[in-house]
Amino acid sequence: MTEKPVSYPDCLACAQQRLQPDCPFPPHLLAALYAANQPDDVVEGMRHTGYPVVRVSSLLGCKYKSWLGRTEGYPLETPREYWARLRGTLIHRAIEEMGLDAEGLTEKRLSAFLWDDVVAAFVTGRVDAYDVESRTLYDFKTVNINKQGLAGMTLPRPRHVKQLRIYSWLLVKNGYPPPTSIQIAYMSMADLRTE
Repeated sequence: MTEKPVSYPDCLACAQQRLQPDCPFPPHLLAALYAANQPDDVVEGMRHTGYPVVRVSSLLGCKYKSWLGRTEGYPLETPREYWARLRGTLIHRAIEEMGLDAEGLTEKRLSAFLWDDVVAAFVTGRVDAYDVESRTLYDFKTVNINKQGLAGMTLPRPRHVKQLRIYSWLLVKNGYPPPTSIQIAYMSMADLRTE
């Protein structure tokens, strides 16, 4: 609210005491935002090897932001900027609770070490769901929609197709059979569309 950096404990204390009445984030939502942005233990373990760790999302997003984040640290974000990630985290937790049968993966982090004469790095990503038996790879996307809803969007988005191709590569590198079909489900708070 003040546009100044604040630690999580101070932000939470402020919300509990309602020191900023215009702040739309209650304490329990701030706690969920904080928890959703904690470091992944597997990724942190890979970082201790000394090799760079590149997330699939970084490969597909802004290269400059990714490089700057690894070299200078990521810029501070407001709770409002965390909100989209939290919505995605909530959807993914629900999916994880549903689970797949014994032949499937749900919310599985996959990693592979990639090297050549110039670069060596870990590539890592979290697969939403993979049904090994049907060899179908699923990805779930939460989106903000315009007045036309999901029907008015051009889907699937090319960036998401590329992401699933990299996930397919990661599945093979981790000993799983390659997917023969891919489904991307786009969800908003009011609609669901699968491509």
